[in-house]
Amino acid sequence: MDFTSAIKSGFSNYANFSGRASRSEYWYWYLFTVIIGIGLGIIEGALGLYLVAPEVTEYGEVGGLGLLSSIANLALLIPTIAIIWRRLHDIDKSGAWWFIWLTCVGIIVLFVWSV
Repeated sequence: MDFTSAIKSGFSNYANFSGRASRSEYWYWYLFTVIIGIGLGIIEGALGLYLVAPEVTEYGEVGGLGLLSSIANLALLIPTIAIIWRRLHDIDKSGAWWFIWLTCVGIIVLFVWSV
């Protein structure tokens, strides 16, 4: 699966928690969300679009909560969870294993399983 078909699949299966997601679909989706986050972060920094203004320190601006990235994160939350859920099905695990991220070790386990 290539990058564009993985993104199309992610949006066409927006809230589909059944089925399977291939490794390439999962990682291309992850790459897409990172690219969106970086791009919106640059735009927010240039335009100063913040919900919570960043603190100014001797090293520059630190922190802040961007308006555009917050909207994008909310829009991508459900399909991201759905893709993770389907990826767990692809490795013969129940999608409910997604909740293991609530523990510290669980994040590492999910990462290993996703690879």
